[in-house]
Amino acid sequence: MVKIQGVLAAGLAVYGTCMAWSLFQALVLEHCDPKFGCSGMVQLAAIYCGYAGVISAMAFLFASTLIKPAGSSGATAKHVGSAVVGGVTLPLLVITTPNWSAEMEVMVAGWFILSAAVFAVLLSLVKMLWKEST
Repeated sequence: MVKIQGVLAAGLAVYGTCMAWSLFQALVLEHCDPKFGCSGMVQLAAIYCGYAGVISAMAFLFASTLIKPAGSSGATAKHVGSAVVGGVTLPLLVITTPNWSAEMEVMVAGWFILSAAVFAVLLSLVKMLWKEST
């Protein structure tokens, strides 16, 4: 059974990292939208980062149902750890890539696939390392 802590950690890590980057751009670098200004850009980022967090949480749920934890003891901590690492990694991957310039449906599907792949790799590594250490 999937632990809810891992799902929440994945979504909150993505949201927090995405909002931190948006706030850094708006407040420190002053890269603001000419139409909405800096505060409008942060408000839009809050909405889009929220969407990304929810999609990533669903992708973590999908990946963790495919890859079962190795042991019962400590499985929750390992799920949450891999969710946080993946949740911080995903927005950083998107920051380093150029603009997707695609329709919203394609971007949502792409984000889900990218999130599920990153979480599946992390959960597989945790499962493999957990098996070796026991």
